[in-house]
Amino acid sequence: MEGITPDANPQYDGVPLDPPPSMRQGFGAANLGRSLPIASNPSGWSMQVIDRKPMATSGQADKFCLTSTGGTLRVTLVWADPQAAPAAALQLVNDLDLVVHADSLAGRSLHGNGAPDHLNNVEQVVIPSMGPGLVVILVTGFNIPQGPQKYSLVVQGNFNGTLQSTYNPAWNGATSLSCDLPVPYINSGPATLSNRTSGSFNFTTVDVAPLGFECQLNRGGVKTPPPLYAWAPCTSPVSFSGITDGSYLFEVRGRGFTVQDSRIFAVDTAAPRAVLTAASAPVPGATRSAAFAFSAQDASPVSFSCRLSVAGPQPAGAAALNAGLWRSCINPQAYTSLPSGNWTFDVRATDGAGNAQVAAYGTYTWQLTLPAAYVALTGGLYSAQGSFESVSWKANSGRSTASFAFQVAGVQTQSISDGSGASTECALQPFTGQAPAEAPVFLPCTSPVEYTDLQRGTYLLSVQLTGGAPDLVATSMVTVDTAGPSATITSSPGTVVDTASVAFAFTSPDGTSGYQCELTGGASSQSTAPAWANCTSPKVYDGLADGSYMFQVAALSASGDPGYASPFSFTVDTSPPAVSQLHVQLEGSGEAAQPLSAASLGDAELARQVSGGFQISGGCLNASFTAFDGVLGSGLERTMCQMEAYKGAGGDIGTCAGAGTSSTLAACEPGGTLYSLQPGTYIWSIVATDMAGVSLCCFP
Repeated sequence: MEGITPDANPQYDGVPLDPPPSMRQGFGAANLGRSLPIASNPSGWSMQVIDRKPMATSGQADKFCLTSTGGTLRVTLVWADPQAAPAAALQLVNDLDLVVHADSLAGRSLHGNGAPDHLNNVEQVVIPSMGPGLVVILVTGFNIPQGPQKYSLVVQGNFNGTLQSTYNPAWNGATSLSCDLPVPYINSGPATLSNRTSGSFNFTTVDVAPLGFECQLNRGGVKTPPPLYAWAPCTSPVSFSGITDGSYLFEVRGRGFTVQDSRIFAVDTAAPRAVLTAASAPVPGATRSAAFAFSAQDASPVSFSCRLSVAGPQPAGAAALNAGLWRSCINPQAYTSLPSGNWTFDVRATDGAGNAQVAAYGTYTWQLTLPAAYVALTGGLYSAQGSFESVSWKANSGRSTASFAFQVAGVQTQSISDGSGASTECALQPFTGQAPAEAPVFLPCTSPVEYTDLQRGTYLLSVQLTGGAPDLVATSMVTVDTAGPSATITSSPGTVVDTASVAFAFTSPDGTSGYQCELTGGASSQSTAPAWANCTSPKVYDGLADGSYMFQVAALSASGDPGYASPFSFTVDTSPPAVSQLHVQLEGSGEAAQPLSAASLGDAELARQVSGGFQISGGCLNASFTAFDGVLGSGLERTMCQMEAYKGAGGDIGTCAGAGTSSTLAACEPGGTLYSLQPGTYIWSIVATDMAGVSLCCFP
């Protein structure tokens, strides 16, 4: 990935590649001279490859080790990520991480692309001048919702050794290097901002530190002496208590190394104090309205809660308006359509550390006296931000209908229909964030008033006594949402799983009244449940038989309208592949080798571990078999074979072109693998693995 390359833009022709990853050139153009071990490479240059190794679940870690001889070292991790949903905020589905540790890095950890990368499916660490010594490469599954995820790892540069993995074609199965390096990392600790003066940090390590670990806690979030707690031996968890407000830096290292992991956190125990900066009650020209502005000073972001209380007799139905309760609010806060009474407004603040104001609220009181008769709404809240809040409903015969209730207050013992003489008028106008330019058109109405064929949007409802004063009109804003909510599956099993139990997590950004789930498929290709059924997240299904399934979830609106997530299909495969029809014959003549059961050799342990045995006269032999994962299986992923001389009597003769290695477990094809063998007795072992990772070992 180095050198000079022509560019599609003539302006950049002959310009050296940007350092990867580049927003213009990606990870660069391939340079075969630095990508393959050819004669022109510098002395000591090596390359090792892990090819398409599966990583099954989140949290899984694969570790590989090499020995740097001093010089350039380049480590590249790449995987083919599954397709994300078109509307997904993050297009990366399966997220793997690359980290390189080394003796010569004095405890530093080098992340792929310079930092934990949760956007790209290629990660690379390039060290232009790596010192000699042990190099530890970690590939970790940060988040694998659709596993297993196959990845490839390429290491290039000046090093000795072999990446020890069956997915490395160059590995001979021998373990030649101790792969241990004490690198701790913090996996839990206090929140970045909290009001707790005590807490603890938990850390773990890839390998055991022979001399143990040391920890330090500094004030100010920077490495400035003197530390609150100086470097001292420690074990996980590390606890602290009695610290004061401020920011802190916690560090942990293996003894004899520089700092290896750290966390910055802050403590804030002081509660904010909300104060009123303006109050208008009643609002001029709107007798039944009140408006308030307020603020609070704090080092962290502040949220507010407001409470509107009333003393004195209230019209029937007013209790439904939740007066006297604390509710989340924003600055400024306004209220409309208030009935008569002695009113009190309170506001309190809570900061980002969780400290809540408990006394000395911002408070304002006033008395509201209205005429003997006025309209009072009997649903929703006394809030200009949405008295009836969000309202949704089902379409009925193609028409959408909303209903609002009100009453004539002050005429407690009479109703509109009993001859009291009171009559009411209603108006509904679209609301775009500002007061409507046109005056409302009032029409006679009774409670509840019903409106049909409403489009999605925000409306202003106004109700008044016929001929009443304009400043006594009862108003409410209502949001109409004719669309169903949306649902998103946030966690799911892999597309192929080797367990009979699966779990799904899901959520909805919209207000919902619940969820319904359905799982179809399985061996019978029929629904595993009677129909859609109410469910909660996470939804767990147990005891699933092998087969293909489809999971669906819908979020329900308050009126029961569903909003569906994209279906998720997966395969359950708990059974290993079947191996049969083992056959060994001489090339050319077709003479079959003499089968010999392992049990007949009088070796009971061997009989449980191998597929079969053969006695042969020696020569070039073709060994074939049949492997099948079943109708409901996930499919055959790979097969590996070993043709081992029984008790050392036999071995390779090396005279057959294209013959495979017989003495170690290696990839083989069911249709036939060529072996070059001496006369003798051989034990043939076959390992068949399906796409779910379920293996049949040795075919008993």
